[in-house]
Parts: sequence; C-alpha cells; structure tokens
Amino acid sequence: MDAVDWLLHTRQGYCTYYATAMTVMARLLGIPARVVNGFSQGHYDAQRKVWVVDGNDAHSWVQVYFPGFGWINFDPTPGFSINGAANPQPTSSPVPTQHRPTPTPTVAGSSGPSRQHTPTPTSSGLGANSSVTGEAVRQDLFLSFSVVILLASLIMLMMAIARYRSRTPAIGVTAISAMFWRICRLASLTGVPPERWQTPYEYSHTLSRHYPQARVPLRRLTELFVRERWAATHEAPRAAEARDVEKLWPHLRNSLLRSLFTRLPGIRKR
Repeated sequence: MDAVDWLLHTRQGYCTYYATAMTVMARLLGIPARVVNGFSQGHYDAQRKVWVVDGNDAHSWVQVYFPGFGWINFDPTPGFSINGAANPQPTSSPVPTQHRPTPTPTVAGSSGPSRQHTPTPTSSGLGANSSVTGEAVRQDLFLSFSVVILLASLIMLMMAIARYRSRTPAIGVTAISAMFWRICRLASLTGVPPERWQTPYEYSHTLSRHYPQARVPLRRLTELFVRERWAATHEAPRAAEARDVEKLWPHLRNSLLRSLFTRLPGIRKR
C-alpha cells in the first residue's frame, strides 16, 4: 500500500505521508508541488545557549510553486506549523545533515506535540527559483555534453569495427575474394550494385565505365578472382600475385569513395 492510501485508510502516519498526500493532490489539480526533506529549526538550549537540532527534528513538508512568487512552503502535518512557532527564531538557518532517524507518527486531528516545530527550508521565493533554474541549466549542459561524447565514441567504435572487418577476411575467404566483395559493396553504395545475371567480367566492365580511372586495377582484380574461383589448380593465383593485388586496394577504394560523394545527389533524385 502506498503512502497516500495508507494515510487515507489509517488517518495517521509520519510527516512524509502527509507531505506526499498533499503533493499528489496538488499535482492532480495541475498545481506544481514537491516534497521537501530536511530538519526543523530545533530547540534552543538555554543552559548551553545553543540551538540543538537532532533526529527528532527530522521533517518533511511541501513547497507549492506560485508564478511570480516562486516556491512557497506548506506543512500539512498536524502539530507542525511554519508560521506559528512559539520559540524564538535562530539568527541563521541550521545546516541540514544526512542523519535521518525515524520520526514519531502523528495522528490526524490531534493537537500534536507541545513544542511547535518550524521547518526552515534553505530558500524560497524567486531566489530559490533562480537557483533551481541555474542548476537545471547546468545539468542539461552536462547531459548534452555527455550525449555528444557518447555518440562520438559510438561512431569511432563503428568506424574501427568496419575498418577491422574490411582488413580481415572471413574464415575460408582469400585476400583476392575479400577485396572483390569489398569492391562490390562500395560500388553498391554509389548506386552500381552487381546484377544477378552478371558474370564477374560483365560487372567489371560496368564498373570500368562508371570509374574509368580504376579500369586497369579492376580488370586485374577480376582476372585473379575468376582464376581463383573457377580455374584449374595449376592456374590458380600465386602468392606473389595475391600480395600484389593487395596493393591495388587503396587506389580502388579511393576511386569509389570519391565517386560516392559526387553521385549521392543524383541517387537521391532518382
């Protein structure tokens, strides 16, 4: 059972129950409201001449936002009052601590403890609203910066993976076959994919017409690819030829990438 249902059912609970119930009801009416957790002003020790704030002064209350005024304090807990404290006020607000012992339950309708507890929030009104706004802006900037760093890291990771995959052929695939399929993928990005009916020679001829500056290395790569896939064993490419064809990759890659940037506008129009 949540705090609001418990309070409505038993009509008694801790200050957090009352503050939560008021906040929920205010928000249901479209009124901005929030729960504040902290400490009341405590009590004055006349013998030691100090203000004492201990676990019994832990408290929760409500702040409601009014346009033009900021966050205004309300205390729905019976026995507590923000503006009706009988004890003298301290010269400065006590500093909240992280110690939060369990407070004593308060029964709705009772007169409450004899001593009035007056919560003293750190700030209210327009000044508090400005500080909250500044903190929100700083958090938004930090979040935006973190998102940008994350996106940049993801892009760099994807580029590294793509570069690794382009340089590392799959198991059972030779360097010549891997380079030929890389050419097919890059050419597909530029709008010249291989057709199902095309032989490697026919596709190489199509690529040569679109990329005349890469005609010679394309012809050499296609010849080695066909020999590797379909020629007799004694006609298969030698290791030296495979090493030489790897030197063709930078020229082929750069030619197709330059074409990609020049052909993209035409591809979009089609």
